[in-house]
Amino acid sequence: MPGADTPGQTPRLADPTAEGLLWVLLDPLGRPPQEAAAALAQALGVGPAAIEAVRGSPALAALRVSTAPGAVPLLRAGAAAFGPDLLGVGSAGLAARLLHALEGIGGTLALAESCTAGGATARLGAVPGASRVLLGAVVSYANRIKEELLGVPRALLAEHGAVSDPVVRAMAEGVRARMGSDLSLAISGVAGPGGGTREKPVGTVFFAASDGEGTVSRRAHLAGDRGTVQAAAAELALAEGWRRLVARGRARPVLLSAPT
Repeated sequence: MPGADTPGQTPRLADPTAEGLLWVLLDPLGRPPQEAAAALAQALGVGPAAIEAVRGSPALAALRVSTAPGAVPLLRAGAAAFGPDLLGVGSAGLAARLLHALEGIGGTLALAESCTAGGATARLGAVPGASRVLLGAVVSYANRIKEELLGVPRALLAEHGAVSDPVVRAMAEGVRARMGSDLSLAISGVAGPGGGTREKPVGTVFFAASDGEGTVSRRAHLAGDRGTVQAAAAELALAEGWRRLVARGRARPVLLSAPT
């Protein structure tokens, strides 16, 4: 991908001004960008006024450093402040970085989406060159589609419901097996405005990421209207994939420009 780092070389950006732009995952979702800015300022040893915090998306903050010390020191400070929540430096966002990391290891990706209606896949597909990594996706609202296309057991759906941890894990494992991808992501939730219950109110979303070494999952409660919940859920699913790669030593924060 354009702007990617090459082993043994110093990564470069087409837009040098973007070297002062650092991306960090906001987890939990309600973490204010200003809190992230304060943490970065402390790690850099600069005043808060030197950092402008902008929420780049429902799950991301973009922190622009007015007195950027250079990409390498900024990455080091970001790692100290945010650990695995650091995405990297430069103009590239979450989708581009996830694809870049997978392409770097020759990996592929597949998705199974329910409440997001393909929103996570659309974010990936908007990145030039996505087809080198992205194999495909299944949008599975109906339980019959979950059973027939993803192999989710009917008994699992009957016992736990479509919006549940066991089902979203089965969705992730099913789409990975059927498409033969190295990594898969799955989302199932209640986007609203109706459909919520006492146990699973509107905004309840489950995510899963699966690879050859296992499956991880999480539950989140997202506030907002239907569109807001869907957008946040799509971003959080991609974040789950990034964290899975980082945990396995297959992704790291780098200086990366948005592909064109």
